[in-house]
Parts: sequence; structure tokens; C-alpha cells
Amino acid sequence: MTQGAAHMDLTLRTYLHGTVEVTEHASAEQIAAALDLPDVLLWVDVLHPDATLVTTLAERLRLHPVAVAEALEPHTRPRFSRYEHHLFLNCYLMTADARGDRVAASEVTAFLTDRLLLTLRRAVSPAAERLDTHLRAHQDLLAQGVQTMLWSLLDVIVDSQYDTAQRVDRRLDALETLVFGEEPARRIQQRAFQLRKDLIRVRRLAAPMREVVTSVLHSPQLPEALRPYMADTYDHTLRVADWADSSRDLVASLLDAHLNIQSNRMNLVMKKVTSWAAIIAVPTLITGFFGQNLLFWGYGTWWGTALSGGLIVASAAVLYWLFRRNDWL
Repeated sequence: MTQGAAHMDLTLRTYLHGTVEVTEHASAEQIAAALDLPDVLLWVDVLHPDATLVTTLAERLRLHPVAVAEALEPHTRPRFSRYEHHLFLNCYLMTADARGDRVAASEVTAFLTDRLLLTLRRAVSPAAERLDTHLRAHQDLLAQGVQTMLWSLLDVIVDSQYDTAQRVDRRLDALETLVFGEEPARRIQQRAFQLRKDLIRVRRLAAPMREVVTSVLHSPQLPEALRPYMADTYDHTLRVADWADSSRDLVASLLDAHLNIQSNRMNLVMKKVTSWAAIIAVPTLITGFFGQNLLFWGYGTWWGTALSGGLIVASAAVLYWLFRRNDWL
């Protein structure tokens, strides 16, 4: 391993007769020696892969140059491809906090030969730990060969996306409460657009997994013992994709409802302002009439003053009653 790749970390796991041997901080020589062992399944996990090591492994495992180039290119679209000597998989493990506010995705690239699973991770993520736990829980299926590792990896990835979708779904309930509450409009719009952005991200990474799992499920190389498990994984991919679509539509509906509520509130305010303006305008008219510098009926008498005051009170009261009856006040 070169000095420039000092940050790279390799973990080698050897599976044989129901036992797992883990070699942390493995070297390229240890991996090469393990490849020569008969009747074993190998999993090599590379954190922060170095192009030199990947090229070396590619020559030993006869990996296709197109797949190797794509593996070294970050942010590749999720996909599954078959080559002459191996399988290639690129996918994203997703995580979210308990409230679903922080959605993160970590890219996982995998090569599968007849006895080996090679995973490349560009950032620290729980993918390796989850896959190790998953394989240990299904050691009886390892007798089916490397296809079990493929199913385990797909199941871990899809389950992470399904769990993230459920966590983000809680934000929908919170947003609905805000829309029909008294929260400021700016805060509601910010949360709605951030939620919509996260939903688009979930769908963009989860939707292609349906094609990936379908391709594996209908592969003739998939053992019959694994088909029920792969079918269950496929069902989860459908649920995640359908949920993302329906949730995105629901966010749009909530935004429309929020705008309608804001419009109704504005109309209510305008009705109240108009009502009070009318109540004030009539007394202003009366006082303007009685305040003119001309002789008129009741001018300079006590009953003229009483008449003007009575008209002001009566007109204001009648207008207030009419507006209240019509639900304007």
C-alpha cells in the first residue's frame, strides 16, 4: 500500500463452514493470499478506495475496465450490470435522524465474482456494519454462495431506504399540523420546500433500485432458495417508490391548502376592515352634516344635538348588527 493511500482502510472477512474470520486493516498481500484459499467466500470492504489498489484488484479479479472506471467515479446513478467475469452494483445506503430532518446518503459500489464480494465506500457509513450483521444472521444461506452476499447487500440498502422513508414520513404529519395551525407562513414554506427536496432525493436514489432488484430476481443464476427473500426485498423497493410519489403529491396538496388558508384569512381581514370603515364612515357623515355653518333643522337647539348623537349611535349599532349577522365581524 502506498504512502499516499494511508487513509485507506481494508477489512477482509473469510466465510467457511459457518465461521467468520475478520482481518481488519488488511494488506493487499493478505487479500491475494485469501483469494487462493479453496472453498471459501470472501468479502473485502475498502473504505476510501485508492485507484492504485482498485486497479491491482481489477487485474487479479479480471474486472471490466468500464465497471472499474465507473466505480472510481463518485455519484454514479444506482445500477446493476453483468459482465463476463463478475457482477457490478452501485447503490446508496440512506440514513436519517429520529425526526427525519437530516437525510444522508452514502454511496456503495460492489463487485461480485464467483467467491468474492468487493465493496468500495468513499465515506464512513454504517453499511459495512449492517451488512456484516445481516450476513451473520443468515449464515445458513451462505451455502448458496456469493448470491447470498448480493441479496444481503441489496436487502440492507433497500431496508435503509425504507427506514429513511418512514422517518421522513413523520415530518409530513408535523407539516400538516403546522399548515392548519397558527405558524408563520414563512416557516411553513421553508419546511415544506425542504421536505420536498428530501423526498425528491429519496426517490432519485430509491426508484432505480426497483430495476436493480428486478434484474437480480429474474436472473437464472439466483438460487431457488433465495428467491422468496429477494421477492420480499423487491416488495420493499415498490413500497419506497410508491411512498415517495404519494408523499410528494401530499406536500404539494398541503402547500395548496396553506395558500387557500392564507387567502381565506386575508379575505376575513378585509371584511373586518371594510365593516369597521363603514361603521366609522356613517357617523362621520352625520357629524359633517350637523357641523356645517348653515342654518338647518335643529340648528342651535338642544334637541338637534340629541338628534345628531342619536343618529350616530343608532347607525353604528345597526351597521354593527348587520355585519355580525353576515359573519363579517
